[in-house]
Amino acid sequence: MRLQIRGHPRQRMAQRGVTEADIEHALTYFQTRWQTPTGGTQYVGPGIGGRRLKVWLVPPGLDADPVIVKSVAWAE
Repeated sequence: MRLQIRGHPRQRMAQRGVTEADIEHALTYFQTRWQTPTGGTQYVGPGIGGRRLKVWLVPPGLDADPVIVKSVAWAE
């Protein structure tokens, strides 16, 4: 999976201690997903350490190449 992470999501990653490996793991093993009111998709899956991570993607989500990350946040 090729990720594109620029600007806002990079800031959130630094603030929240999220790595690219956490994002890739969460997207590979996501447990839930749904469309957001703004047209993106939110995925929730485990980061590398097992903590639940929310990852927002720009459409078409995981079907894109590269996969464009809009934001990230820990679920707990």
